[in-house]
Parts: sequence; C-alpha cells; structure tokens
Amino acid sequence: MASKKCFFNSVRGKGKAKEVQWNEVPELLDGTAPREAMKEAVTHSNSSPQSKKRAPTSKPTARTSTFDVLANDAMLAAKADHIDNFQDDAHVKYDAYQQQLAQSYNKNDGARPFSVDDLVLRQVIQKKDLKKFMPKWEGPFRVVKKVGYGSHEFSKMDGTTIPNHWNTQRLRKSYG
Repeated sequence: MASKKCFFNSVRGKGKAKEVQWNEVPELLDGTAPREAMKEAVTHSNSSPQSKKRAPTSKPTARTSTFDVLANDAMLAAKADHIDNFQDDAHVKYDAYQQQLAQSYNKNDGARPFSVDDLVLRQVIQKKDLKKFMPKWEGPFRVVKKVGYGSHEFSKMDGTTIPNHWNTQRLRKSYG
C-alpha cells in the first residue's frame, strides 16, 4: 500500500520521484514492474547509509575447510549399499509400533467376565421409548448359565427365564 502511495505521489508530482510514463501504470499497480522503475518512489524506513552496507563474509569454519568431496562421495556410496538393511529395520520398528498401538487401543475390548448367579443390569434397547430422565439400564437379572464367549442366559429375580441370550457388551454388573 505504501508503494502505491509513493507511486501516486510521484505521478502527481508531489515527491522527488522519477517521471513515470502512463503506459507503465498497470505494471506498477500490479507489482509486476521491475524494481528499478520505482527505485526513487519507494522509500524505506531504514534507508540510512549504514543499513545499505553488506554483511561481512563469514570466515571458513573447521567443517568447511576440511570438507573433502571424494571422501564424502565414498561415504555416501558405502551407506547406499546398506540402505536395504535400514529400510528393513524401519519396517520392523513400524510394525512393532502398530502392534503396540493396536494393543493399547483394544485393551478394553474384551468380554466382561460374569459368572453364574451374578446380578447384572441390561441396557435398554428400545430408544424410542427412552426419555431424558428414564433409566438407561433395566434389571437386575440373575445369570443362569454361560452360553458362549460373551453370551449369557438370564432369569428375572423371581426365577422366570428370559428367552433371549444377551451379549456382555449390553450388560454391566449390579451391586444392589
């Protein structure tokens, strides 16, 4: 924005700027003009003579002075011969990481152990009848027998059996 202001000041003749031809105006407004076209129009806040000095060139360090191109190429060629070993090691580490991640993610995914005569609560499945303050668990029920891995048969507290089997993901232990 400041460069446009300087440009317009130069066009109007208010600054000590170079004379600008009207056919250069679109280029200068787009910012695509070469820097020399607006050299006098652009002013910088730190345009003191000290800021225009170039930074001193750095002295060579021990690393740059002892660098040998041939030795470096030989070292890179030697490492290139072992790149397959590096890739295999990286794959082994990546697979170990993936296993560890899956194990930590799935650690709570096992079936809950319920034994016979435990009291359990069953999750309410009919969500349409479930209102905001209604209980989300019903029961307690007594475990009659274990049918399969993670599946149980239940009875009500009076002893009548429930016909369906329930998975342990829909159950939780009742302590009351």
